[in-house]
Amino acid sequence: MPLSKADISKILAPDPWFSRQPENLRAALVAEAQEVRAGAGHWIYDAGESASGLYGTLSGSIAMHIGLENEEPALVSIIGPGHIFGYTGRFLGGRRIATAVAREPTTLLYLPERGLETIAQKMPDLWVRLAELSSFHVVAGFRLAVANTRPATQRLAIHLRLLATQFSPSPHLPVTQDELSEMTGLSRKTVNRALAGFEKDGLLATGYKSLEILDPARLAATGRRKGDRD
Repeated sequence: MPLSKADISKILAPDPWFSRQPENLRAALVAEAQEVRAGAGHWIYDAGESASGLYGTLSGSIAMHIGLENEEPALVSIIGPGHIFGYTGRFLGGRRIATAVAREPTTLLYLPERGLETIAQKMPDLWVRLAELSSFHVVAGFRLAVANTRPATQRLAIHLRLLATQFSPSPHLPVTQDELSEMTGLSRKTVNRALAGFEKDGLLATGYKSLEILDPARLAATGRRKGDRD
């Protein structure tokens, strides 16, 4: 059964860009959008495609892959429920810069370009607001790049903290050690050792293809340390 407009707005409330928009714009975005379902492994879009339309994750999760020239794309981030994505490329040459793939059965909000144009007729500053959204995602990408220059334990803690924001308020992160290894650029052995240390310290609990954050404040503090525990 399709979600109600009120339910969709509630799901998207954690998104930092969506939550900052005026109520009439949030309502217009939801009203013009379509609800789309994607099975596990379904490609939402591919890098290099024409960038148009705005997406939001209503349930499930999306894996974002980026590759350098002639290199296999690597997993760089995971988009959890209640977060908007997919518009950065519109302001960066008009082409997708990442490949988005459903990690599991996922429900998406899709707002096609014609819907955005309809909204912009009444709210011309929409394009400025979407440029702000694009800038927000570019800055997030820079932060991930900086995180991957940190020592191993600190690097993993930063990525876990960022993932926690994607799946908040749930403390459960449906992420595997292989995915963490790919996102951080660390070996699986290093990731396993660091997670074991976090678990011993009571910061998290490991499970089958998942983690549970037990102490987010201490985990965030670990990510801010300059030293390494390896």
